[in-house]
Amino acid sequence: MTRSMLSFALGLVVLLAAACSAGSSASPSPTLGGTSWTVDSIGGAPVIATSTPTIAFAAGGTVSGTTGCNTYNGSYTVNGSSIKFGPLSMTQMACPDPVAAQERAFSLAISGATSWAIGSDGKLTLSGVAAIVSAPAAK
Repeated sequence: MTRSMLSFALGLVVLLAAACSAGSSASPSPTLGGTSWTVDSIGGAPVIATSTPTIAFAAGGTVSGTTGCNTYNGSYTVNGSSIKFGPLSMTQMACPDPVAAQERAFSLAISGATSWAIGSDGKLTLSGVAAIVSAPAAK
């Protein structure tokens, strides 16, 4: 009987160890590299449906997209939930109002972003001067 109890106890220890190790593995934190986003709102205001800004983060620390009129590219760095955008280069096409106003708001918001988060809804929020809320881009 002691031999069967020892086998049972050993089996229980192995089972508990497996359960503990499965529960303690941390899920990887989300990263921005290799993701693309379609902007839903800037500073709480919805974007113009026919001139939607986009943001594409490359794994190497570059960012590119459109403001809804002009295209832009530049660099970004992430440290935890902090984000900083380097100087952004932008094409200089004339944009009709209200697209030009949206472009100014987007440019200020992305340049002044200081933090990022992906919510439980899967949306990216860049916060700082004004919040940019974006949904994952359709593939």
